[in-house]
Order: sequence, then structure tokens, then C-alpha cells
Amino acid sequence: GQNGSGKTTLARHLVGLLKPSNRDAVVKVMGKNIVKMKTRDIIKMINYVFQNPDDQIFADTVWDEVAFAPMMMDMTPEESKPIVEEAIKTFNLAGHEKDYTMSLPEDLKTYLAIACVLPLKPEVLLIDEPTTGLDSHGEKLMMASLEKLRESGHTIVIITHNMKTVAEHCDRVIVMSRGKIVMQGTPREIYAQPEKLLEADIKPPQITQLGQALGDFGFPKNVLTVDEMADLLLHNLRRERSVK
Repeated sequence: GQNGSGKTTLARHLVGLLKPSNRDAVVKVMGKNIVKMKTRDIIKMINYVFQNPDDQIFADTVWDEVAFAPMMMDMTPEESKPIVEEAIKTFNLAGHEKDYTMSLPEDLKTYLAIACVLPLKPEVLLIDEPTTGLDSHGEKLMMASLEKLRESGHTIVIITHNMKTVAEHCDRVIVMSRGKIVMQGTPREIYAQPEKLLEADIKPPQITQLGQALGDFGFPKNVLTVDEMADLLLHNLRRERSVK
């Protein structure tokens, strides 16, 4: 969804940072009404990473930042050390443990913002714009790290404007507009409906738009990646040659 569509507001209700103004409201996560739960218990189940790392990071060093959550959960330094080391390794922060957090480049701040919630081992990790400020290489590293977490059993929910990232990495999409959910489905299902997407001021990735523009030549409306388009072009060229 575009700015103001309600994405971040919804996310912050899911982790208890915001509370419904309606006293009878119910916000269920994994079958539990988190409106009635304490933050201490919510963050073990679902946790939130801010879009701007500076809104979240406060400790002096990278190690101290990642070690803060275990300390608040009453872990001893000995208990927390392997957990902190794992989080630092997962998000490519090895070698930066003693670096001053506020002087980190933006990409490392983004990695750190996510790494510091990992020691809590939340089953659901909700990340607001994980690729903001990252170049293509940084984005690739970030999404590879999140994929490792998904494979280890975490559910990863991202808020993003990057339609290419959605196409290449997500298996379910929720589209929001004016505070409401207007579409749900796989990336292929969502991107194959460009007219409905436009009602939410969203366009599919450029490669998907190219396939849709070539619809009269037999191209599908739901091409997701450049590699997929290349395969389709090669297939069509070979078919044309065989006909001749």
C-alpha cells in the first residue's frame, strides 16, 4: 500500500505498540488476543522492526544492542553469548561487535535493527521496509538473511513499497488502501490484476508490466522476474524457428 494506507498502523497494533481505541476490540495473533497481553509476553511471539533504525537503536556498541533483549529477559551473559553471536552472524555484522552504533553506515544499521530482536526468538518477525537505504547487493544480503530465518521456522512479514522485492521473495501479499485490506493472494495472483492494483495506486514490477504490454503476443500477465521473462522470450523464439 501507499503512504497513509494503514500498513504501519496495522503492524503496530499487531505487536501492541498501538492499542485499539474501541475497548471491545480484539486483535488476535496466533489465536491470542494481544490487547489483553503484556508487552513482555507479546514480543516473544511477534516482534516489530522499525523502518528507521535510529528510532530503535540506542546502545553504544553493536554487541550491547543485540545483547540488550536477552539481558532484559534475565539471561546471564553466559546464556546470552551464543544467542547474540548467532544473531550477529545471521545479519552479516561479524567484525563490527565493538563498533559505535550511531556511526554505522545505513545498511549495517538496518541489519542491526533486525538482529537485535532475534535473541527473543519471536515466531513472527514484522519488518517495516527492510530494504530501505540498501543498494542491490545490500538488498540481496538482507533478503538472504531473512530467508534463512524463514527456513528455520520464523514467519517473516515485511512492509514494503518495493514491488520487485515482493515478486522475488514473498509467497503471500496483502494490499492495503485507505485503512482497509483490498486484495490478498500470491504475487502472481495480485500482479495479474493491474487495473485493481491501480485503485490502490500501485503498479506491478516493470518486468510484469512489460509482459502485460506484450499480451497480444502470447505473454502472460503475471511474469515476476527478469529471468522468467528471458526464458519466455527464448521459448517463443525457438518456437518461431521451429515453425519456419
